[in-house]
Amino acid sequence: MFALANVTDTAIEVDGQAWMKVDRSDLPLLLEGLRDRHVRVRLANGCQPNMMPTESEYRLDFRIADEQALIAIENAFEEHVRGRGMTKTNMRLFVEDARCSAIGKSYAEGLYLYTLGLLLKENPGEGQVTAFSEYPERLARAYEALRNFDRPLARLISTITSFMLNDLSALTGSSGFADLDIASDMLAGKSHSSPAEVRGVAPPRIPCPVDHGTSRMLEMAKRFANYDRWSDLIEEECREVSSSRNFDLRDRRKVLAFWAVTALRFRRKDKAQEPLTQIAGIYPFEKWAAGHMAGANA
Repeated sequence: MFALANVTDTAIEVDGQAWMKVDRSDLPLLLEGLRDRHVRVRLANGCQPNMMPTESEYRLDFRIADEQALIAIENAFEEHVRGRGMTKTNMRLFVEDARCSAIGKSYAEGLYLYTLGLLLKENPGEGQVTAFSEYPERLARAYEALRNFDRPLARLISTITSFMLNDLSALTGSSGFADLDIASDMLAGKSHSSPAEVRGVAPPRIPCPVDHGTSRMLEMAKRFANYDRWSDLIEEECREVSSSRNFDLRDRRKVLAFWAVTALRFRRKDKAQEPLTQIAGIYPFEKWAAGHMAGANA
């Protein structure tokens, strides 16, 4: 929303056309209706008697894609990346697609950064992928690019990105996908027991690419939430995965959270102490993990 203060005269230039005087009360509404325009705005304040009016000039670039433009980009993403496979070649074909070079370019760039982050995580050191540590930066940029788009795909990828980065601040509300919601709740220290699935009805699949590590984390959280009792095999699996260098550090910490939450759900505080000790001083687990440790030692 645009608002003006201490302004007596306004003029606007749109896409290099002639300057046009606009009533100051009409300018905010005019600007709010623009979608794909280069604009210059001139504001003058001539309310001081016997003084020259002061003028300021501003350049505004409007790049607000409509729904059809965003759908076209999603169709290109489905065709090149999901349909043909998440490879660097297919990602390049996606960003070079004419549907991605128009007004919604920033949306396409967010989707590209997300898939690049997945490749960086899965294949450190392969080809143009230079360092395992680079993927969080790409995912963070993807999140910033996508979080303000009111599209189901953008919201879902933003949620998945927050989950991958262990950023609980953005994991609020339901994503619409049970596996992701269960795993997110467990990261937050919430005891989770999944209801039995309706026979013959499969839960909806996440309609966007995810890396193998994240897929394993979602599967593990769902499976743990469905257990009805504790077993030493659970502990063995958690210890093995949480110490495996084949998994990213953030994923290994997820496993420690799943381990602790599951043990606590079955009132096995003795089995929860090992993972709690390892994550009690680490964001975003420190508050609930330290709280459980304090309660166990009281």
